Amino acid sequence: YVRSENPYDALMMFEEAERAGAAPLSLAGDRGLALDLVGDFVSAQSYYRKALTLGPNPEVTRRLAISLAISGDQKGAEAALLPLLQKQDMAAYRARAFVLAIGGDAKGAQQIADQVMPRTMASKISPYLHYMPKLTPAQQAAAANFGQFPSVAQIGKQDPRAAKYTSNIKRPAETAI
Repeated sequence: YVRSENPYDALMMFEEAERAGAAPLSLAGDRGLALDLVGDFVSAQSYYRKALTLGPNPEVTRRLAISLAISGDQKGAEAALLPLLQKQDMAAYRARAFVLAIGGDAKGAQQIADQVMPRTMASKISPYLHYMPKLTPAQQAAAANFGQFPSVAQIGKQDPRAAKYTSNIKRPAETAI
């Protein structure tokens, strides 16, 4: 369900799989993506980190970096991607372009796209890189992970299902220091 861009049903299936005895860590990377796709980047990052306790996983690391960028942690996103970039992981360069675009650096994002993508693809993605900061967190996750951009009329408009999901999130209260 996650890979067919249906995070709502995926989240229900993850719960069902755990009740049936599936190991939560084995599901953590995809569950994190489902959570990003509904706009819950805090929980998503927790699941990505759990998945990475099983060992290095470039795909999960790229997802974590994108999620960190969505939550406004550009430095964390860059740090997460650095080992992959040092290994010349081409998908990490693509992720970095989206990390920069989410952070508002469309010019930097376009420079990366121009360097690592075929010319026609890089030129087609250019307008979308400029829109990234205007998208909702869920839209940013869909764009960066699947290349799925909303129509112009939907830019920045939260999916009612995502709004319902995120309004029901219960977070522990922060303690005063």
